[in-house]
Amino acid sequence: MSTIENHDKIDNMGVNKAGDCAILVIADRLTWNDPAYHVDQLEKKLSCYIGYVKTGQLLEDLPGARGLPVRIEVVCQYTLPEMGKRAGASATSVMKAQGIDVRFVML
Repeated sequence: MSTIENHDKIDNMGVNKAGDCAILVIADRLTWNDPAYHVDQLEKKLSCYIGYVKTGQLLEDLPGARGLPVRIEVVCQYTLPEMGKRAGASATSVMKAQGIDVRFVML
């Protein structure tokens, strides 16, 4: 499985059980020992995901996503420290402006 450090890979994707949302998953297994590095990796990964959606590649790879809203779920192994929460809120705002919902989910 790909992870947050593999910027050019989609970690996982699918359509939710209700069939009303396309979900892209980011597997975040990094510790927060180096918060600046972690935020940098998250920003790079989210940028890749924006490109994946905006170029239409998502619809080529997952035709069932056509016409559905897109949500990115960042599945975190470790609790976000304050810096991580701020970065997450900022990322959520930026992605919302792109028409993409972002949620952080703890394992």
